[in-house]
Order: sequence, then structure tokens, then C-alpha cells
Amino acid sequence: MASIVFNPLGPTVPSTFGLSSSAPISSPLPTPTISDTSSNFAASTMAFTQVVQNCNKFSFKENQNALFTFYVLDHEEPVGYMLPDFITRMDWQVPGFEINMTESFVRLNPATGPGETVEQACEKAFVALCKANVDRVSGLAKWVGLYDADDSPEYHPILGLPTGHARLEVPSPLRGVFGIVTSGAHMTMYTFKDNNLHIWVAKRSPHVTYASKYDQLAAGAVASEDGNNPIVTMAREALEEACLEVDTETCKVTAGGSPLGTLCIGRLISFYDKKGAVAGSESGQLEPGIRHTFELEVPEAFEPTPGEPHAIEGFYLLTVEEVKDSLKAGNWKPNSALVMLSFLEARGLLPNEGGYKLDVLNSVLKY
Repeated sequence: MASIVFNPLGPTVPSTFGLSSSAPISSPLPTPTISDTSSNFAASTMAFTQVVQNCNKFSFKENQNALFTFYVLDHEEPVGYMLPDFITRMDWQVPGFEINMTESFVRLNPATGPGETVEQACEKAFVALCKANVDRVSGLAKWVGLYDADDSPEYHPILGLPTGHARLEVPSPLRGVFGIVTSGAHMTMYTFKDNNLHIWVAKRSPHVTYASKYDQLAAGAVASEDGNNPIVTMAREALEEACLEVDTETCKVTAGGSPLGTLCIGRLISFYDKKGAVAGSESGQLEPGIRHTFELEVPEAFEPTPGEPHAIEGFYLLTVEEVKDSLKAGNWKPNSALVMLSFLEARGLLPNEGGYKLDVLNSVLKY
């Protein structure tokens, strides 16, 4: 388990990742093409501090007494906090869950059958809960359909558990129900054009959650299959979404076999959100989240190639002012907006609006 350390001095390098603390300076090269769509933004509508607040719509301090605490097995530390609505709305008459209405907690503690591991017993309990609530929680019907068809339903790691249970997972549609911590890895790609900073951004497809919003060039959830290691996640996502190869030992990045740059680590940020309607099926769910941020400087002439056209409409090269305007206009996926703000603040590119709270989860939940 770790605690959040917010470094106001800018990008740092944790020794566990083996990352370089600074990227190589790119030589001036021919000018890349800038999409015509990158310069047309809605008028600024909010301060940058409001951008932060939009990703922190839930106040743990104000709501703590009304929440149910979620425990796993005999672990004494909570791994999530639940809204009471899910306690009353859902069918909990499935094996493996203890609901204590007096002390306001839920505990996952299934019995294990002959030859069954604790992980298997927990998964069985979660699946039973999903099947009992397909008509009560959005997203569960689709997940159960994938599970029954053996078609790779998504799971999410349960963070904050001891090493022996670090591989326990929850069906993804339930992560916001239980209010467990989400962990993601985001890469900001940037370059210099005429000595001015420009940032490559992804525009999400209109057919996915947070449709048509801006995002980092590559980003994704830190998964158990990655050993819950954010650099491994970042390498996987960079390859899938932007066709970039990342060496997880040296953090050297190549594109099509050609050297491109060195991946560096930015700040570790956190937030506590209650998702709005734009989140689709996850609307109304809690998301305490941490985001591991990475940065990659690339040559001016390099143009990234989207690897998942069904999920990404395209990549666009924006000026710093265009990025700022798009943030204030609400054109970003909320937690990705925090990552972008962190990148800009570390370089002194944001106005002083009284400080940007990018570590709000600290001391609330361990992970």
C-alpha cells in the first residue's frame, strides 16, 4: 500500500519505475500538420479551479456518516465506501456478503468449497451479485451476457489489500457501487513548434463514454494482468492506442522500430468524484481515483497514429492556449482534464487561482 505524495516542484521519478527524470530535447524538424478542428473551441466558461471541482463532485467529509464501509475478507482497513442507495436498491440475498445495517458496513467473506481458492470464491460471490441485480444496476446486464458467453468481461483490481490478496478483482460495473479506488495511467505527448510548446491530444469517439471529449494520447486502467504496475499498463495502452512501443525497463519509446523519446513520470494525482450523466451507465456511482501520469516529448515532425479507430476519432496537435480554452469549456474527460492541468501547472502555465487540489484522496483510502 502507498500514500499519495504531491510534489509541487514538478515531475519526479520513483525508483520502482526506473524512469528518466527528464526527456531528451528534440532537434527542430519540419512542421507537423495541425488539424483544422483543433482551433475551434467554445467560449471559456469556467475557472481552472472549477475544472478540478468538476472531477471532485463528492465530498467525503460531508457525506462520511451516511456511507456504508466496504470490507474484504478479514482485512481491517476499508477498501471502499458505498452510497446507501445501493444498499436499499440492490438484492443482497446471495452467498458471500454480510450486510450490517446497524454498523453500516458490507463485508465480502465467502466460504471456500473443496479445492476452491479464496480468489475463486470471491469471484463466484461477485458473479452471483451481478446476476441478481441485472435490472437494478446499469451495465450489469451487458457484463453478465459477456460472462455467460465467456467473452472476456472486464474486471477491476481491488486496491488497498495485503499482498496475499492483491489479485482480487471486482466486475467493472460494480467498482463504483462499492466505491473502490480506480487506478489509471495517462501519457501526455508534447513537442515544440517554433520553440512554443504544443500538445498532442486524443479526441474520443462519439460511440464511447465521454463521447467526443478530449483525452491524453494514451490512457487506461491499471489492471491485475499488468501486475498492478502503472508502467506496464502505460506500455500496453501506448501500443494499443497509439502504436508506440515502450520498453518497461529503460522507458525508451519507439514508433515503427525508430527511436522516438524517453517516457518520464509526472505527478501522482487523485480525486473523489460522483459521476454525472455524461458517464453513461456509471452515472451516480462514486469514483475515488488515482492517476499515474507520464510525459513524452517527441520530435516536431512526428505524427502519432491512432491504433483504436473505434474508440478514438483522431489525434490533434494543439497550442497551450487551445488546450486551456478546451479545458475551461468542459471539452475534456474529467479525470483526463486533471492530468492535463497537472502537466500545465508543473510548467508554470496556469494562472494562480489559489492552488489546484490534485491530491484530495490522500488519507481517505489506502491503495
